[in-house]
Amino acid sequence: QKALAIQPDSVDVHYNLGNAFGELGRLDEAVASYHEALTIQPNYAEAHENLGKLCMDMGRYGEAKAAYDQVLRLNHGGPWWNAATFADGDRAGRAPLAEAPPTSSFKLRDAADQLEYLIGKGRIDPSFERMVEHYRAVLIEREEHQGHDDDFTLTPDQSERLGSFYNRVVHYADAPHIDTGVINRSLDFERIEDSYLAAPVSVTTIDDFLTPEALRALRNFCLESTIYFTGSGARFVTSRVHYGFNCDILYQMAEELKKHLPGMLGGHALSTMWIYRYDNQSEGVAVHTDAAAVTFNFWITPDDANQMPDCGGLIVYAKEQPYDWDWMRYNAEKNTPAVKQEIAVFLADAETVTIPYRDNRAVLFHSNLFHKSDRVHFKDGFENRRMNVTMLFGKRET
Repeated sequence: QKALAIQPDSVDVHYNLGNAFGELGRLDEAVASYHEALTIQPNYAEAHENLGKLCMDMGRYGEAKAAYDQVLRLNHGGPWWNAATFADGDRAGRAPLAEAPPTSSFKLRDAADQLEYLIGKGRIDPSFERMVEHYRAVLIEREEHQGHDDDFTLTPDQSERLGSFYNRVVHYADAPHIDTGVINRSLDFERIEDSYLAAPVSVTTIDDFLTPEALRALRNFCLESTIYFTGSGARFVTSRVHYGFNCDILYQMAEELKKHLPGMLGGHALSTMWIYRYDNQSEGVAVHTDAAAVTFNFWITPDDANQMPDCGGLIVYAKEQPYDWDWMRYNAEKNTPAVKQEIAVFLADAETVTIPYRDNRAVLFHSNLFHKSDRVHFKDGFENRRMNVTMLFGKRET
């Protein structure tokens, strides 16, 4: 505040004051500070992102969505966003990558497969097959020299060939608010809450979670929006709220969940949400916990894609991560051999709850319980890839 008295037009001071107010829990003042920063510099992506996070914490979902929309356009927009043809985006000028980015073989393959899916559905022009060819050529080079299914960094030449469209939105399909609601109203919400609160391990399952209309709309949004900007050598790609996984149906779902399950979620704000899409055969995400109070996870790929009906879902361990552990180390580094071994030793005697995969099945559980994906064995084909949506509510205890 003293700095602002000296330099009232400093965008950085307004932004950092917003951060400070946020840490202090003075959320209205934090929002005002971010708005001041954005008045001075409207294209400040970090300010839009922090504003979106605050508005989500405050349950102001319309404002959160608008802020995250700006983050997507600033960080991943450009000439390809719903361009009529491949050439239309190309004419707008190539945007070379500032540095060679990390990627994975599956991320490149999934991007190419999604483009071919969109061409086949008539969502984008057939000329985008040229973009597919660029992805396939880099993928072939990688697999010829280094194998596949691992993380790697694009070479300068590969970055040049992909640079104008890599991690850029090519097609975006919205999923607007549904006036009749998105959650199946015939569910017994009282029984669901009782099951969760009374269970020795805080896990409960909900089948037929979304209405058919909402499930169809969300599935189309996830299949058609090119917003999967991160991936893993473990053969999955992901999108998060600040990457474009940010549509009205998701916020409507959060509102309805909090309304129908007040004993579980009423006191917890929606903190973030994401989607994972896996290769048709994958080990999925390794053992980890979530930085929240309650994790809400559900699946949206049709059941006939799953070739192992008793698997493909989630495994929850009846053991929590100790609060004196470094949460970031045991999650951000969960795939390193040392951390994997430590977690394995800790969980060696833990009982597990296995929830088989089902389309439109939701699983709610205490976020500090260790959990992992069950092995995935789905039919070949882009539409058959397992997709799971996750929402986190509340904050992890300290």
